[in-house]
Amino acid sequence: MSRPAAGPDAEAAAVVAAPTARRTSLYGEAWRRLRDHRLAMVGLAFLALFVLAAALAPWLAPHDPFEIFRTPEGRIRIWEPPSRDHPLGTDRFGRDVLSRVIYGSRISLLVGLSVALISATIGALLGALAGYAGGHLDNVVMRFTDAVMAFPVLFLLITVAVVAGPSVVNVIVVIGLVSWPRICRIVRAEFLRLREAEFVVAARSLGASDARITVLHLMPNSVASITVNVTLDIARAILLEASLSFLGVGVPQPTATWGNMLHEAMSLTVVRGMPWLWLAPGTCILLTVLSLNFAGDGLRDALDPRTAIGRAARAAAAA
Repeated sequence: MSRPAAGPDAEAAAVVAAPTARRTSLYGEAWRRLRDHRLAMVGLAFLALFVLAAALAPWLAPHDPFEIFRTPEGRIRIWEPPSRDHPLGTDRFGRDVLSRVIYGSRISLLVGLSVALISATIGALLGALAGYAGGHLDNVVMRFTDAVMAFPVLFLLITVAVVAGPSVVNVIVVIGLVSWPRICRIVRAEFLRLREAEFVVAARSLGASDARITVLHLMPNSVASITVNVTLDIARAILLEASLSFLGVGVPQPTATWGNMLHEAMSLTVVRGMPWLWLAPGTCILLTVLSLNFAGDGLRDALDPRTAIGRAARAAAAA
């Protein structure tokens, strides 16, 4: 019986005949790298807890967030310290702070996710248009993007809140309309890099339309960058909403948000003597923003093989 031939041809045949079960998909490899990123997994775990708290708020909150509690004598229980009935005390209106913190996660996360969706949609469309078309259209879109980035966002938000009135919808729309330039620039850079790539030239030579090339070939290659920046936009939107509500021009009372709960901390008496009023919502904002940043950092490493390879090389060199 003859032996199989050795040499390069045999090695190539062995590679072709290798079982496909050993070949991991792109997303499977990305998930493996994400699992190895400890801070990202910690961040995702905290985000899952906040999302569950927002979804299950009616069952987790011990009281109605709008209910005003009174003593048997009829006195409103304002600024009471933590107790068995109110684990985080009550606020200046006699409402349960713990219930308002739990319900506040709904508004804060809603603002963050809605703003990220708006900014990602506008930024991806304008970035794709500028990057693929190029020329004068690219110049016009980029100058408009630079103008939006240079505009003082907080001043604009305060002005709109004063003119149109504070509301959740106004906060979401205004923050979303000024948060897209970063994604626009990133998508434009990806399109400029890829529009002359071989697979794009091949698709164009086969008669594919510009819309088909954009949607099926170029945009999927930008999904990783968009995903990472969406996590950062969520964190930025939560901070902006908290800043506006803290200043009294964001989401109005009696709606519970972490930002307008911190509004009571503007008093030095509250900061020094009533930490239960501001410590819980401030900690929630801190943990949410840190978790989103950790998750974004992990997604960047997981979705960009070059970053993962470079980090592995540095770790091997250090070892």
